[in-house]
Amino acid sequence: MSKPFLFIVLIIVFSLKVNGQNTKFLNLSKDNQYLWAEIEFNDGSKEQGLIRDRNEYSRYSRIVFYDSMAKKSTYKPADISAYRLKSGRFKSDSKSKKFYELEGRGYKVSLYKFRYPPTTTSQYSLERSGSGVKVSDTSAYEDLGTFYFFYNKERKEFFRIPQEGDFHKEVAVFFKDCPELSKRIIDKEFKENELSAIMDVYNFMCHL
Repeated sequence: MSKPFLFIVLIIVFSLKVNGQNTKFLNLSKDNQYLWAEIEFNDGSKEQGLIRDRNEYSRYSRIVFYDSMAKKSTYKPADISAYRLKSGRFKSDSKSKKFYELEGRGYKVSLYKFRYPPTTTSQYSLERSGSGVKVSDTSAYEDLGTFYFFYNKERKEFFRIPQEGDFHKEVAVFFKDCPELSKRIIDKEFKENELSAIMDVYNFMCHL
């Protein structure tokens, strides 16, 4: 077989492979389970493709990503720094090994959230009766709900906002670099659900 002919064969095989991959990517993009996404690697580089979105809870633990050649990769929070969908943005926290979803963006401090998946546990017990033994099943449903976090960009630090305990004292400590805001929080000028207001005051009044 001559070298020119072999070269042509290789080009044809490569073209067929690329076309097949492009067809696969196009087919995936038409499936509602696959969403457009852009991932940001730890070195700052970015890549666009698709992620398989089975449910809203899987977005917080890992993503299954398909690049433009339909190559499949699985990324956990330690593998990438962030990713975004058309519906939202997610930032990784390597300490908790979770992705947090952006709730409110700020210049210096932003607000994120994490949604725990509800769980159902079952307990089985045996009950004796005159007709024999009966197995009873008791199910318990638990939904921990949504947790919120402040993220300080300069310190690269997530702070989980307490749902129990002394909310004002703990949040005031996180904002101790802005004494005026910290005092206002201690003085309970902000309610527990006024997280966006606290974030806005810090971003627009502190360290100007």
